[in-house]
Amino acid sequence: MILFDEDFKCIDANRVAVVIFGYSNEEFVDKTFFEFVVDSSPLTAQNILNKKNNISYQLQLYKKDNTKFWAQIKSNEIYQNGKKIKVITMFDMTKMKKTQEELERLNKNLEIEVAKEVKKNLEKDKMIHQQFKMIAMGEIIGNIAHQWRQPINTLNINLEMLEYDYQDGLIDKEFIQDFVLRNTKIIYDLSKTIDNFKHFYQSPTQKILFTIRDMAEEVLKITTLILSSNFIKLEITGEDALINGYPNELKQVFINLINNSKDSLILSMKEKKITEGKIILDIQECVDGSMITISDNGRGVDLNIKNKIFEPYSTTKFQSQGTGLGLYMSKMIIEQNMKGKLELLDSQIGAKFMIKLPKG
Repeated sequence: MILFDEDFKCIDANRVAVVIFGYSNEEFVDKTFFEFVVDSSPLTAQNILNKKNNISYQLQLYKKDNTKFWAQIKSNEIYQNGKKIKVITMFDMTKMKKTQEELERLNKNLEIEVAKEVKKNLEKDKMIHQQFKMIAMGEIIGNIAHQWRQPINTLNINLEMLEYDYQDGLIDKEFIQDFVLRNTKIIYDLSKTIDNFKHFYQSPTQKILFTIRDMAEEVLKITTLILSSNFIKLEITGEDALINGYPNELKQVFINLINNSKDSLILSMKEKKITEGKIILDIQECVDGSMITISDNGRGVDLNIKNKIFEPYSTTKFQSQGTGLGLYMSKMIIEQNMKGKLELLDSQIGAKFMIKLPKG
């Protein structure tokens, strides 16, 4: 505590002030308040001192050895023998400031660490997405190859038979017209296969209105051959529903879930648990959006791993058959991109996945 007269000259100081500032009582006398204030004009300091009583503020002050420290200051007025005396009480904030600076440093370091972790997670998600994209591209090529194999074999047989037909004298104008027509249709079908797959994994940057059944029918077109060749039937049931979202991303999720069912059904048939595989894609319109279930009559999902199936790189297949990214990416697409929900339901027969999508 330091007492100042009307001219802000020191007239007395208590023992604590003597210890903090390093001046003796005699050295304090006649020093002005402004001599203690760091980087502050006399006018600024005077304005502070002229504030109402009990107003608290912070100032940086000089000690006798010119070192600086922060102080919490309150100014009060008393009258003694008719003279106004300013009573300045000060609290040394050095330790508090150091603690505050340390907290700020820790917070800054924490922000840096959080930013690093966020960046690492973004890079990990980007890497996983890129891996999934490559896997999806491999699957698309596999589906194209499967659907092209039979028509290419037919073209090959037709060309091989052409020489024998010529030797047998069967080639005339009508034969040529029929030959061209038949083989042109095969080539058209091959081209149509490419159109069905074209831009399949490219997502629009903006949401669009589309019907879920249309997306399901497009998926059926490109999966029916590979499913039927494995004695698996895909059936679309229920109603239709109009939603606002990303159709290609929803098709990608359908493909992932259908592929999982297909692999499970193939194993179930090999183990002779079933003779024919069945996948049902059911669509229902709800008050707040739509609900889609994809179920099969395969071996189902082991309850021990039920809570882990949506984690990246989690798979129940052999390493050569699965990467564990399909369900993880499907959940990201539905829940992050389309603001919906994807979960595994309890089912007495096979596996059953539910997709909930909002209207907007």
